[in-house]
Amino acid sequence: GENAEHVPVFSLESLKRILNPALDGFILAVIFILLGVHLPKFVMDSCKYIGSLTTPLAMFFVGIVLHSVHLKDVHFDRDIIVLLLARFLICPMTIYLFEQFIYLPPLMTKVFVIQSAMPAVTSTGIVAKRYGADCEFATLVTVITTIFSMIAIPIYMVLI
Repeated sequence: GENAEHVPVFSLESLKRILNPALDGFILAVIFILLGVHLPKFVMDSCKYIGSLTTPLAMFFVGIVLHSVHLKDVHFDRDIIVLLLARFLICPMTIYLFEQFIYLPPLMTKVFVIQSAMPAVTSTGIVAKRYGADCEFATLVTVITTIFSMIAIPIYMVLI
């Protein structure tokens, strides 16, 4: 838009916008693997414990945002309906139809179809908040897709 600040593609500012702790950790891990660096057990255990906190902390954030959202303000507008149709009908059906053209064991087909109908990740609200997007909408998407997945996944398990 007219008010958007212009940041050159190759600049320190654009690099700062791209990098985040998760990506930094991933890049560092790849470098360590490629160089054959083995960290001490206590460092690996500490990283494992910190990594295990991400989902509970994300759920805590989802709860905080949901607390500020009034249920009477939640509407199944066009965006939510399109998202639900894509997540729970179009994606699983596309995966299933595609897998009919290639041979995959039945269990693998079930796994791929069910995986395609999984709810939105819990960190969407956090990422939305970090980058100035609508974190309430992102959090609602997480909650709504989680509720719908509890209905859709057992149905897919029976049908496939």
